[in-house]
Amino acid sequence: MALSKDYEIPGTGVTVPNAYFIVDDIRVEKRMTDFPYPGMDLTDEQRVEKGEPLVNFKAGRIAWISIAVYANSTVRGDLDGRIIGRLGMNDATNDSKRFRCFIEDGDVTAQVYAYLKTTDYFSDAVDA
Repeated sequence: MALSKDYEIPGTGVTVPNAYFIVDDIRVEKRMTDFPYPGMDLTDEQRVEKGEPLVNFKAGRIAWISIAVYANSTVRGDLDGRIIGRLGMNDATNDSKRFRCFIEDGDVTAQVYAYLKTTDYFSDAVDA
């Protein structure tokens, strides 16, 4: 499984057309209870209205996703294939909360890719 879309290498202005995005790490945590909102007693609906996604505070099984970016699928398959970027848990901006989702029993990888296609970043991506 992989996704394909254009990728701009951060800080360079260089765009790689049809780059190859592959999930290379999924960390799953089981949150036993909801996290309270610091200093306030807000309902779930109020927290969402403030822009906080449910995955930030609701109990459940949460996948933290790391994505490796390659120039194309051929480079990914080479023994010395070089990663041109990272997104999620291990990216250079340390934006570890960027790609997280709730998961259920079953194929975690399929659930993660289905989730990624619902995000703004991957809304124009195609299966590769």
